[in-house]
Amino acid sequence: MLKTIKIFLSISLLFAGINLFSQNSTSSPYSQFGIGDIVNKGFGQNYAMGGTGIGMRSSTNQNNINPASLSALKIQRFKFQIGIKNQTTKFKSSNAESTSNDINLDYLSMWFRVSNWWHSSFSLNPYSNVGYNIVDSQNYPSIGNVETYFVGSGGINQFNWSNSFQFFKHFSVGINASYLLGSLNQTRTVIFVDDSYTTNTQSEKNINISDVFFNYGIQYYNKLNENYSYTLGLKFDNETKINVEKSILSGSTYGKYTNSIYDNTLIDTLENIKDQKDSFTIPTNLGFGFSFSKNQKFIISADYTTQNWSSTKFLGRTDSLTNSNSFKFGLEYTPKWNSINHAYKRFHYRFGGHYTNTYLNIYNEQLKDYGISFGLGIPLRKTNTLINLSFELGQRGTIDNNLIKENYGIIRLNLSLSDIWFIKRKFD
Repeated sequence: MLKTIKIFLSISLLFAGINLFSQNSTSSPYSQFGIGDIVNKGFGQNYAMGGTGIGMRSSTNQNNINPASLSALKIQRFKFQIGIKNQTTKFKSSNAESTSNDINLDYLSMWFRVSNWWHSSFSLNPYSNVGYNIVDSQNYPSIGNVETYFVGSGGINQFNWSNSFQFFKHFSVGINASYLLGSLNQTRTVIFVDDSYTTNTQSEKNINISDVFFNYGIQYYNKLNENYSYTLGLKFDNETKINVEKSILSGSTYGKYTNSIYDNTLIDTLENIKDQKDSFTIPTNLGFGFSFSKNQKFIISADYTTQNWSSTKFLGRTDSLTNSNSFKFGLEYTPKWNSINHAYKRFHYRFGGHYTNTYLNIYNEQLKDYGISFGLGIPLRKTNTLINLSFELGQRGTIDNNLIKENYGIIRLNLSLSDIWFIKRKFD
């Protein structure tokens, strides 16, 4: 009965998380391009180790970067994870500065062993986020001040069913089916501040996304000797056409400025499109990774990924997109995992870093994103609970070419709970 309650609560939290993820999770002006800010996948251990995971395997830490890693769960265990993220970002241009703070649910996941050769998990995480509010003021001799407002919100959520199959010794394959669900909302408003005879204009675009795509992974793992082992991993996301429905309403408006055209008095309609079928393409994503470890002592990991966005059109336009690639590395050290007298020796101490050429190319400047991360994995004695805490400091963009530089700090808290299934309890 207790196991049934736990399963029910886990599934309920997964679906309840859809509403929590729907809140704006970014304040970046760069989220106006493409499908928004694409979120890097990972859980507690991955984030603290620079975002690595393609070539990592763990019997205690779930890894959603490569579905083949799920087979590392070697006992009849059920695991539930929840992650919370707080990000503070300082935006700087050549003539202005501002700061934002966003706190959100990061992910939900449950992981379980189906059989000796089949492991499975369900998870929910954001795929991309949109959230920006930009004002551009210009003065024209003939009409005076003109203010243009660009406002965006929404995002795409990703519900995953991941499976790992171990048909041969030292070799694991994985497949992940993802259901994308969300909406992207964009509004552009032009206000003629000093000209009372000219009506304002406003255009609002709503894009609803609902479709499925697949990605795959393999891992080969072996021991060099009794103490040292290694894992080689590969992940592959095939190019996928994602279907959407697009609605656009634009026209002349009267009254005070609002973020939505539907809250204004519409004087004249310039364009009115409802639920028009359209699509965009998620390009092929290829990644390689490896890890080298000493039993219960340390792990060294590294990943490389590349994705071809340059030929991708988002609703008929390339939208400043270019090919992206990323290099990540990580390190974990555990002084003595089975220490009885010193709790700090059982902690997992982690460090990592990343350097990314992002998928955005604005004013012929490809945006760079780089940073370092560090954190702790804290096992709680006499329980099956692990607390993962990570910190990340990084920078994206530049103030050159009239762009914006973002300096960010991210704090993540991950709680991992597990229980043993199908073992009969004995009572005296």
